[in-house]
Amino acid sequence: MPSPSQRRARFVTAGVASLLAVAACERKSQPERVDSVIPAPPLPDAPPPPAPVATSTWDAQAGLALVVPGEQGDVRLVVPGTGAGAPADTAAGAADAVLPGEVLLVSRVGVAGRARAEPVAAAPTGSACGSWPAARLGPASGADAVPQWTVGLVQPAGGATPVAALPLDSLHGLSPADSASLAAAVTRLASELPADSASRALRGLPFVVRTAGRFRPDSTAETVVAVLTRALAQEASPIGEVILLVAERPLDLRTGRWATAYHERAVGREEVLPAAEVLAALRIGEPGRPALVVARVGEDGSRYSLLERAAPGRWQVRWTSVARGC
Repeated sequence: MPSPSQRRARFVTAGVASLLAVAACERKSQPERVDSVIPAPPLPDAPPPPAPVATSTWDAQAGLALVVPGEQGDVRLVVPGTGAGAPADTAAGAADAVLPGEVLLVSRVGVAGRARAEPVAAAPTGSACGSWPAARLGPASGADAVPQWTVGLVQPAGGATPVAALPLDSLHGLSPADSASLAAAVTRLASELPADSASRALRGLPFVVRTAGRFRPDSTAETVVAVLTRALAQEASPIGEVILLVAERPLDLRTGRWATAYHERAVGREEVLPAAEVLAALRIGEPGRPALVVARVGEDGSRYSLLERAAPGRWQVRWTSVARGC
């Protein structure tokens, strides 16, 4: 017969075995844990990048806007607006964004003076064609009258733009010999321009020099800007050609030949051909970019351009306004 101590040992051993068995069953009854990652919700689509701002190619150092002669004592305001990356604006700016303001007045012989421009309420025209906003020009502070001018540049409030005017020597102001020589030079250059399909019918016809102005864009060169025309007088449909020509020659080769630096051509029926007029020659900014302000009047109205000298012997259109007043 087992002793009491042996019976206690067997009881303890049996109890421990029972506890281990129960624990093992509990472990088996628990499901195995599976490590998992809850996927994050998808990120919302990124918004598309903003469209590039359509800015004008107008040279802001020339001023805020152009002032051009109008009718009945008023002037017209040409405000650069927005473009599409090309030199031509697709929309005009607002007059109230630049006026009232001080205006630098320029003529073909240099800076004419200053004036004060005030906006004028637009009068109903009854026409589907838009017109340039009207303004009234008055003497600048301390002046008695508005000087003679061909184009104005609206100045920023409280400041002035770095603009100088370059005198244009016209054919009429030159000596007879110089005038004849310059007219012959621009006529030769116009005749040497490559003909396109529209102008081929006019080949060989003489050009007429409508205007020509000579100036110095810097200390190294001499430039001439000219407008030339020619026409074929056909009874059924007379056609004509208008050429705006810019040419240069170096000052150290005064006997050298002029070379074409820029030209544009318009060919069509004489009665609808656009007219071109050079309003002023400028030097803009620092160290001074030579530029020309050109007005064009055609079937679709009037528009204005800024031609700038991109390099010696090369000019290009920097900016062109929308057309107004068809």
